[in-house]
Amino acid sequence: MVPMANVKIIVFDVDDTLWYSVADDRALERFKRLDERRVSDHVGHAQELVENASTVLHSLVDLGYILCLGTMGPESQVRSFMEAFELDHIFNFQLSLFDRVDKAEKIRHTLSMANEILDEPVHPKDVVFVDDNMGYLKDVNDAFPDVKCVWAHYRMPPGLRALNADMVEMHGVKLW
Repeated sequence: MVPMANVKIIVFDVDDTLWYSVADDRALERFKRLDERRVSDHVGHAQELVENASTVLHSLVDLGYILCLGTMGPESQVRSFMEAFELDHIFNFQLSLFDRVDKAEKIRHTLSMANEILDEPVHPKDVVFVDDNMGYLKDVNDAFPDVKCVWAHYRMPPGLRALNADMVEMHGVKLW
């Protein structure tokens, strides 16, 4: 039997982890919702939400995990996309860090802020970091060996649902 994860916080990258760029002729206005999984990025381009992302993210929140973001994108743009996808309410933006700050620093920020604002202490072993870039995962693992680093990419079938199987395979624990 695989034990449930001793995890409090899950930090997600966004580009190519939660969404990815696709060509879409309907994309004429920035941050306009096109359909269930697409938001207009700019003329002719849209960001498509990874398969099952909305369902998985809502389920993780329902299970009591705190979700936040660690991305290189500017906060205003990421917030606009999250609002358009109607996902902005499930992420803790206080624990998130944006812009061109290295990913290990983003984890350091998340841990520091979590220990300031949450009722119980948070340690690296309580954190999962999800990214599509193996280099960033290695950087975080080098700086915080106890953080559970998990690779996720928009092309993985069945989308974000693969996260749980990867947690079991890589860390011997499951999220749900």
